[in-house]
Amino acid sequence: MPCQTVSPDQACELVHSTGARLIAVDGLPCSGKSTLVARLVTDFGIQTVPLDDFFLPLAEWPSDISPSFPFPFYRYAAFLSAVEELAVRGSCEYLPFDWNDMRTSEKPRTVHLADGAVAVDGTSSLHPKITPLYDIRFFIESDDAIIESILERDGTFFEKEWRTLWLPSVEVYMQTNPRIRADFLVAGRGVVTDPDAA
Repeated sequence: MPCQTVSPDQACELVHSTGARLIAVDGLPCSGKSTLVARLVTDFGIQTVPLDDFFLPLAEWPSDISPSFPFPFYRYAAFLSAVEELAVRGSCEYLPFDWNDMRTSEKPRTVHLADGAVAVDGTSSLHPKITPLYDIRFFIESDDAIIESILERDGTFFEKEWRTLWLPSVEVYMQTNPRIRADFLVAGRGVVTDPDAA
């Protein structure tokens, strides 16, 4: 049965009304994932575990790196472990990537569910292995203008990586059909939903 498509406002209300503690926010790059998470942070003070915290420093990329899933340009096993630990133990600790210095930080970050709900934000947060662990699962729908939106947001610094590695890897992930693992689809970039929908 297809998921219901809701607005970002409705998604926020669902998080509030259900009392969800562990929240998945998946979707294509530049779809509106971070926008929704920012709303949840502002409205409800939730914590976040972004997939981008697990980016693998460029110097550590394998020499034969190619488009694939799990993404070879992330510390993907560490990402999965962090989500599993949150769900099972109520807390996780990991070394986040420092995007200013372009290296993995030496200072660990600790996240406790006891301190409030947590949104796991990033393309592939609905990985089949961790999907059952969430209390509520969102997939952000968006139009096809992905690379244009990325270049508008980020400029051309990583354009080659986006075109030859990152987006082709996202296409591999999308073959797992994460939409069917979501509880709700959320109208993101370029998508309009009926404001009167329940």
